[in-house]
Amino acid sequence: MTSVRLVVPVEGETLGEGEALEARPLGGRPPWGCLAVIDIDESGILRMLTFLRMELSDPSSAADVLLDLRPDALVGGRVPPDLLVALIENDVQVFGGDFSSLREVVEAYLSGRLRPIIPGTGGVSRPLN
Repeated sequence: MTSVRLVVPVEGETLGEGEALEARPLGGRPPWGCLAVIDIDESGILRMLTFLRMELSDPSSAADVLLDLRPDALVGGRVPPDLLVALIENDVQVFGGDFSSLREVVEAYLSGRLRPIIPGTGGVSRPLN
């Protein structure tokens, strides 16, 4: 496994120390007010978790902001088609799912349980099998 950067839209702002992995991911479409940027090293160890507060309501500006973060993957419920295409064209994997915490997102990523979002399905996530 190589190091990866996950970006996850989350509810609210930065939580207190020790609570960050309990932040709830958002399952809906933009606007997204806060993004969690999660860096995981080659050993699968979480190296950094940063929260960025911003307003991402327009899919084209959202794509620019997300691509500037240099993610390997975006994990977020329903992704607008224009944003989905922009991310995939820039080699960013896009995954869906319903998670109650960032901890669940990281565990699902490390265990290979994330479901890719398939273009042309209206932003609906479906497993490949």
